[in-house]
Amino acid sequence: MKMVIFTIFVFFIAFTLFGQTNGQTSGLDSWAEIYNGESTMPGQLQALQAVAKEGAADSGPFFAAALSRLLRQYPTVRRVSDLAAADECALIIARELGTAKYVEAGPEVWKAVETFSNPLVKSELLMALGKMGAVDYLSHVAQLLTDLNTLIPSEREVQIRASRVAYGAILSLESFGDISGYLPVFFAANGWYDSRVKTRAAASLSAITDDPTEPLLQVLQSPGHPCAIKYLALQFEEASGAPEASKIRVAALALAEGWLTATVNVRQRNELAQMRKFSIDMIRRYGIGEDSTVYGNLARCYGEGIDINEKLNAIEALSAIATNQAAALLNSFILTVHQRRQSDSLTREDEQLIRALIPGLGATKQSVGKTSLTQVQRSLHWTPTIRSRATVALEDMTLQ
Repeated sequence: MKMVIFTIFVFFIAFTLFGQTNGQTSGLDSWAEIYNGESTMPGQLQALQAVAKEGAADSGPFFAAALSRLLRQYPTVRRVSDLAAADECALIIARELGTAKYVEAGPEVWKAVETFSNPLVKSELLMALGKMGAVDYLSHVAQLLTDLNTLIPSEREVQIRASRVAYGAILSLESFGDISGYLPVFFAANGWYDSRVKTRAAASLSAITDDPTEPLLQVLQSPGHPCAIKYLALQFEEASGAPEASKIRVAALALAEGWLTATVNVRQRNELAQMRKFSIDMIRRYGIGEDSTVYGNLARCYGEGIDINEKLNAIEALSAIATNQAAALLNSFILTVHQRRQSDSLTREDEQLIRALIPGLGATKQSVGKTSLTQVQRSLHWTPTIRSRATVALEDMTLQ
């Protein structure tokens, strides 16, 4: 009966107090009186619902005060129905404070994150911190998500609860739009969560920053991350809006990392090879910038690559780089294969490689390559087809 009377009273207030003119008591102040005069949690919930529905301007201070009151009351709430009403109150307050961008409520909102156990309430409160731009709590949210990323719970119920909180933290960091939140969201996108959370995290990354180069370089440089994560970091860099110069840095480092890690594990060896191949393709398209270490790593890919495709990719990249140093490497590769041809120790792989090496060297238009091409062109050890290719490559070098 008390709820019915309260509902009628709310309906009456909505038609009277909010229509009052300036100089009289404002509608919001009247709602505050009603809310403060309500001692029960369900009653307070109805008052908050009414205020939220009205969408009163400048409601931030009201909802901040409501949150402070709720935090004072919450430790004494015992009945299940009251706890449910308290959770609903917190949800409304969080949404309204976030919408109002009432940053002054930041300390109380974070206190509520720590106080409430309902994961949906925590999630909404975290989102409110991001919406209001409470930057003092940016690191708190990032750390919370980092902790959840490493949790890896085994119980289904714990997984569900943690995933809900993580979802709110992800959206919060997206709203903050600060690069310090990138890595926690990156690891969430590639973590233990269900597809809903991981998809949301992946979509949030581009909203946090267009250029994730620096945090992704940290991933590649860290010995604590497995090669699978480093390969993902490379792929995320390529898919980002980072400038080509930044992508070159990441590709060069990833290529180097692909050779630094030694393993006898077949799966890991394949992952490292895939990362090297991906890096090589980026280098082929973007170049090498000022990083001369790329030459040595490309030479190693040619000489020690996991399969013929990695070796062919290295040839293509060196040909596209087209510097004197790149041409010198291709020239040396051809001379080595040519020596095997002369000693009658040519392998089937060598025959595939020479078909790519000759036009690749010609495309560089670097005179340093004339040495090997001329030897192949004049040698009777090679078939007419290979010698003809050498002739065409030499002609390409003269076409500037």
